[in-house]
Amino acid sequence: VTAVKEFEFATARRGVDARSASRMRSIEAERDQLCTFQPTLLKASGPDYLRRDNAGVAGDIYERQLAWKRRKEEEVERKRSEKTREKDGECTFFPMTASQFSASPAPG
Repeated sequence: VTAVKEFEFATARRGVDARSASRMRSIEAERDQLCTFQPTLLKASGPDYLRRDNAGVAGDIYERQLAWKRRKEEEVERKRSEKTREKDGECTFFPMTASQFSASPAPG
């Protein structure tokens, strides 16, 4: 296996000279004067998992995922049972089973 030598520009090896540093500072100062937009951020609101105090904790990510999965499964199950009830409501044929047949009185 041959190792690939990483290419490096000669200018990367030397430091920034005083003239370049001065120019970079003047460009940054000009940018700071021109770019004055500072957005106003809203307070954290909404579900707990969006709040900043809970952000960044690995356990919270896992818990949020489990909660989302549980809610999704509950919703799917609710829709499935609702669909089944609707189908059952449309049924007009109710078969007479053997136990119901023997319990009915004999015709006249």
